[in-house]
Amino acid sequence: HEALYNKGISLANLGRYEQAIDAYDQALTIKPYKHEAWLNRGIASSKSSHQAVSFLSSLNTYLLPLQHPELQKRGYLGQLACHQVGLEYVLQANNPLGWGLLHRDTGHAHYAHGHFDPSRLHQAIKEYNQALITLTAVDFPTEHLETLQWAIRAYLGLGDLDQVRTLRQQGLAVLQNLLN
Repeated sequence: HEALYNKGISLANLGRYEQAIDAYDQALTIKPYKHEAWLNRGIASSKSSHQAVSFLSSLNTYLLPLQHPELQKRGYLGQLACHQVGLEYVLQANNPLGWGLLHRDTGHAHYAHGHFDPSRLHQAIKEYNQALITLTAVDFPTEHLETLQWAIRAYLGLGDLDQVRTLRQQGLAVLQNLLN
C-alpha cells in the first residue's frame, strides 16, 4: 500500500490526477483506513475535471470504486464524496487524527468553493467543529490551531466578529501553552 500511495503522490505532482486516483484506490483497497490516501485522493479528485476512463478496465485490480460509485465524481463534489467514503473507514475511535483531518479537509472544500456563499461557509464551520472534537489542543495542538485558523476565516466570511474573537483567544491560549 505504501508504494501505491507514494505512486499516487508522484502522479498527482505531475498533474496526472486520474492515474493518481487509480493508485490511491489500489492503496486503499489494501489499507482502507489510511487517512492520508483518502485526503490525497480527495485533492486529486478536486483537481480532475473528468470522470475516470479507466474505471471498467480497473475493476479486476481493485473494488473500491465498484463498492462506492460516488467515488467516480470529480471536482468539488468528488472531493466531498471521497471524504465521506473515507469517514466510513477512518473511524473516530481508531484514528482520531485521521478522522479529524478528513472533517477539516471537508471544511476546506466547502470554504474554497463557497468563499462568498453563506450556506457553504456554515457547512465549513460545521466540519471544522467536527474536526475539533478529536483534534484537541491537548492531543493534536498544531492541527487544533490550524483548524481554528480555518474556522476563523469562515466566521470572518460571515461577518461574525464575536465568534472570531472567541476563537482567536482560544488559539492564543493554545499557542502560549506550546511556547511554554
